[in-house]
Amino acid sequence: MANYYEAARTNYFRVKDEEAFVSFILTIGGAEVHDDSEGRHCVLFTEEGVPSSRLVELTLPDGTVTEDFEDFDFMDELAPFLADGSVAILTASGAEKLCYIGGYSVAINNKGERKSVNIDDIYALAKTIGNEVTQAHC
Repeated sequence: MANYYEAARTNYFRVKDEEAFVSFILTIGGAEVHDDSEGRHCVLFTEEGVPSSRLVELTLPDGTVTEDFEDFDFMDELAPFLADGSVAILTASGAEKLCYIGGYSVAINNKGERKSVNIDDIYALAKTIGNEVTQAHC
């Protein structure tokens, strides 16, 4: 079985508090913030695509400090940082060799309202123009 490799980034968007936003991104790991000439920011995921978990420090009931992974949704946590009217769009695509190629985009505003599309949506659309539609895979 081959490994799945994903590349991901966001569009440029405005945030309410730049310092708090950058601090949030630093908690993720494998992500970089870039700015444009108009004061907007984007996030580039430089390692393995969009992470769904992160390492956090935990204090156990006996006072022992340890680390463990915590699941999180990047877009849900990004939403409160967005300025009013600004929409962040995350686009990701990846492949497992050339057997499986996938991709999606998710848009979110600071109210947590979302819209999304998936590259596999094409199969349903294709069925509206023909009756023999096969999926691309090995």
